[in-house]
Amino acid sequence: MYDVRVMSLFERDTIMRQIRQLGDAIAGIVSRARAEGQYETGLEAVREAAQGGLGVAYPVLNRLAPESAALLLRDAELIRTYGWICAEEADLLGRAGQAGQAAARRGRAIGLYAAAASRDRSLEPECRAAATALARLVDATTLDERCRLWLESPPTEG
Repeated sequence: MYDVRVMSLFERDTIMRQIRQLGDAIAGIVSRARAEGQYETGLEAVREAAQGGLGVAYPVLNRLAPESAALLLRDAELIRTYGWICAEEADLLGRAGQAGQAAARRGRAIGLYAAAASRDRSLEPECRAAATALARLVDATTLDERCRLWLESPPTEG
C-alpha cells in the first residue's frame, strides 16, 4: 500500500525546481536593489516574489514564530529558503537604515536555519554557516534560547 506521507520523487523534484526558481528570482531582485540603491522597492519585490513561491501566504509565515512557520512549510529546503529570504530582507532593511527591523529579521533567519537543520541533518553545515554569519550581526541576547544553544553546540556528525 502506498504511504501518502512519503513524497514521491517527482513531487520532490518539482519542489526543488520551484525553490531554485524562487531563489534565482529573489537573488536577481536583491542584486538589482543593491546596485540601484532602491532598498525599499527591493523589499517590496522580494516580499511579492516570496508570496507566491513558498506555498504559504508570506504575511502568515511572517506572523508566526519561526518554528511554527517551519511546521507549515514542512520541507527542510523550503524552511532553509525562507530563512535565506529573511536574511536578504535583513540586508536590505539595514541598507535602508532600518537597523531594528534588520536585526529582528536576522534573528528570524537564524531560527529558520536551526529549524531546517533539525529536519534535515544534511543541511546543517550550510544552515549553521549562514546562521553563524548572521549571529555576528545581532545581539546574541535577543536570540531565543533554542537558537543560542544550537549556535553554541557542536555540529551534528553524519
